[in-house]
Order: sequence, then C-alpha cells, then structure tokens
Amino acid sequence: QQCKSVCYVDGGKLFCKYCQIVLDHQQKSSIDNHVKSTKHEKSVEVWESSETKRKKQKTLESSFQSKSIASVEREEICEEWIKVCTAISLPLAAVDKPVLRRFLKERVRNGGAIPGSHQLSEHYLPVVYASEKENLKKLLDQQNLAVMFNKMPDAEGRYSLNILAAPLVPDTEGKVMSYMLDNVFLDKCNKSTVLIAVTNTLQEFNIQNENVVVFNTDNAAYMVAVYNIALKVLFLNVLHITYMAHIMNLVGKSFWKPFKQLNNFMLHFSHMFYMAGSRKRRYLSFMHSKLQGTGKQATMAPEPVSTRWNSWYRAIQYHEQHFDFYQEFIEQEIMHCGKSAPNSVQSLNTILSDDAGHISLYRVQINLVTAKCEIIVNTLDFFQSDTPVTLKAYDRLEELAIHFCCNTNDAKDMNMTSAYEDAGGKLKKYLSGAQPGIKFLKEVRIFNPARISLL
Repeated sequence: QQCKSVCYVDGGKLFCKYCQIVLDHQQKSSIDNHVKSTKHEKSVEVWESSETKRKKQKTLESSFQSKSIASVEREEICEEWIKVCTAISLPLAAVDKPVLRRFLKERVRNGGAIPGSHQLSEHYLPVVYASEKENLKKLLDQQNLAVMFNKMPDAEGRYSLNILAAPLVPDTEGKVMSYMLDNVFLDKCNKSTVLIAVTNTLQEFNIQNENVVVFNTDNAAYMVAVYNIALKVLFLNVLHITYMAHIMNLVGKSFWKPFKQLNNFMLHFSHMFYMAGSRKRRYLSFMHSKLQGTGKQATMAPEPVSTRWNSWYRAIQYHEQHFDFYQEFIEQEIMHCGKSAPNSVQSLNTILSDDAGHISLYRVQINLVTAKCEIIVNTLDFFQSDTPVTLKAYDRLEELAIHFCCNTNDAKDMNMTSAYEDAGGKLKKYLSGAQPGIKFLKEVRIFNPARISLL
C-alpha cells in the first residue's frame, strides 16, 4: 500500500512496475534501496519516454489462470450446445456427423469451436451438469415440495430408482413442473436401499425435512414400508399418496381380465406381426385398399403392453373399427404362406371361421367392451395429465365406483358381470384405505368452489 505507484502484486509476489523484477517485500529497506538505485531511475525514464507502455509481468500460475476473450467464447458456445442437445434429447455424438459439423462451422457463430463428442463429454458436460445442479438447488430452496420416487428396470436389467421433486406452485400455464434430482442404480431394490438413496439425494440438494410435504410412490409393498417405517418419522409434515394412475391401471386390468377369449384373440393378433416385416407391409396395403374413401389412415394395431397404461383399451378400440376386415386378410395370409403359416395365423383362422359362429361372438364382445370402457380410459387419462387434479380426484373415483355398482346388476353377459365386479372390488379396496392419502383427497374437496354446496 505504501508504494502502490511503483509496485504491484501478482501471484503472491511483489513486482517493480518499471523494472519488471521481483522485490523482497518482507523488508521495506530493500524496496527503498531499489527505488533509489540508478537502474531503477533509468527504467523509469525509459518507461515514461516510451509511447506504448510495456505490459506487466505475471507469474506462471496467474498466466495459466487468465483467459482470453476467444477462450471464454469457446467455452460459452460449447456449454450452450450441450444444453441444447440435452433439452431436445439429441446425442452429443451427432456433432461428429460431417453434415452437422459443416452446418455449425458455416452457419453458427463460433460453431467451429465446438469440438467432437468425446471432448464435449469429458471436459464440458461435467461443467454444465454442475452448473445446472446448482441452479436446481436454488430453484428448490425453501419451496414446499412433492418428492416422487419410482423403480424402473433399465436396458441391462438393473434397478433404476428415479427421484424427482416438484415445487407445489403451478407455472403460468397452471402446470406443476417436476425436476429429476437423481437416477440411482441399485444392486438390490428393497426398503433399505430405497430409503438410503432417497435421503442421501434430499441431503445432497439441501432440501430441509420441513419443506417436503408430499411423498408420491407406487403401490409396491416395499415402497409403502419405506414410508411407514422411516420417512414418516423423519418428515413430520409429510403426506403419503400412491400413484392414482397406477391404481386406475390396476382397476382397468381387473376389468378386462375376465374376457379370456378376447385376450386370446388379441394375443394371437399381436404375435402374427412379431418379427414379420413383410406381413406388416401386406397388412397395411390391405387396410389401405379397404379404407379408401373413408378418410381414415391405414395403421398397425396398438400393441397391448402392460407398461403402457391404456394400451389394451386402445387396441380393443382399434379392433372394433377394423374387425370386419380381419377374416379376409387371414384367408389371404393362409393362401400366401400355405403350410408354413405360423401358429398365430392358423389360430386366428380358426377363431374367425364361420363354422362355429366365432365371428359373431367376438364381434359382440369387442363392441360391448369398447362401449363400456370409455369411462375407464377417460379416468386413467385424467390421472395421467400434467395439470393438478387433487381437488377432483376423489369425485372421479367415486363416480367410477357408482358406475361399476350400477352396471354390475344390469349386465347380461357373464364376462361383463365379472368385469364390473372385479373392477369395482379393486376400486373399493383403495377407496377404503389401501390408498394412504384417500382421506386427504376426500377432505380437500372443500377447496373446490364448484363442490362447496354439495359437501
């Protein structure tokens, strides 16, 4: 501070501004002697007479730490590119494609500075991840949160636990946004491993226990045990609600399971196109010829998959619209394949034969299920929407329970009677307490202005 006009500090060392040498900063006499020296006086004269001032000398450490404008811009474009790729699910390896690399170089400012995918993954991706993680921590800080966690298998058969958090404040569109906190791979999936993963993740994001007000999980026994044994002790203000869409999926399964003949038909129909690309092309060509002039497009039937909720009902709705064409197509396949026709095609040929009156039986069942399943499909879609439905959830379940009860006695078909009884019994189980948050969902209806006069 006493010789600021003569000296400067860089990298923990004291330099003479004019002579560009390191001085002994521990003894003031050493600095005074240097300032009075002939060498220093000549350096001052040269400095003042020079039209361009010389740059200050830096230590090696500070030289490495300083960044040029070009390097800063290069880092910015690389980090922004990674954000764009992750936002639109574009693999970083796409940047290695010659067409994309040429476009970035010629059409995007500083696009030529974007390196290959390996360098992006190794050097820039960790920086972007850390930055986004800090931004998410700030976003969730002191917010009332709903925490959701669910186990899913990955492509390699490992247990993948997805942990998400959603601030309980709708955005400008009235939607509640959920944010992925972590994706934890578990060797074993049980109440102990899930509990450790969830608590460690919440601590990592500095989420206080009192700010967690909802835990949302599926209906698995070990998930319920995680809450009952530990979480409700650690998080005193929390409410546990199991996935309403998961419950509705189980109710929907109970409805269609009694139709064994119909399920058998749909199974053979799906197997007919398994690993059969040429048969798919023949089917689409056949359907295109049949649907000409109707304004409908020829498509494949939806695949009824257990993990795609409502897919069974979407498939039955498809079959209801196209069932009358199936017999002719199967007969053409039998003629095309001859003795090499697969078992699925032969089974469908037997099912759709006129001899035993199978066609009319299946047509009646398909029409009946299609007409009666609409309320189940709509309710499941209601619970899978991304808009808050808490105030209306109990009423929708109650209306569905009443629908099942009324139609059980009126159903004339034995399979339909079993369907209503099984689905109604499953739904009644959750309305009676198997859904841990059912009391909350029932009482919170008072905040729905449209229901106040009826409560």
